[in-house]
Amino acid sequence: MLYAELPAPDKRGSFHHLCLQVPDVDKANAILQSRAGKINYTKSMEIQTGINRKRQLNLYDPDGTRVELMEPKTVDGVPAPSSTAPPPKPAI
Repeated sequence: MLYAELPAPDKRGSFHHLCLQVPDVDKANAILQSRAGKINYTKSMEIQTGINRKRQLNLYDPDGTRVELMEPKTVDGVPAPSSTAPPPKPAI
């Protein structure tokens, strides 16, 4: 992530993150687990279900910024909205 000023360690890895969509998070996790030792990656790599009911895997770069891998479909097959935030207002 590019920052004008690096956020404090406890502020990194939550709101400031990058998300990549992967078709199969189990397969992505297996590949990453097999390669983690080569780069001395020691953080936990556990698959979780996010609040949007999509399976995800969170990884962290050396600065603590989260990189999220997420499957496109929800675990229950019911579409989830991408956000609960109101739509942006049109520019005037």
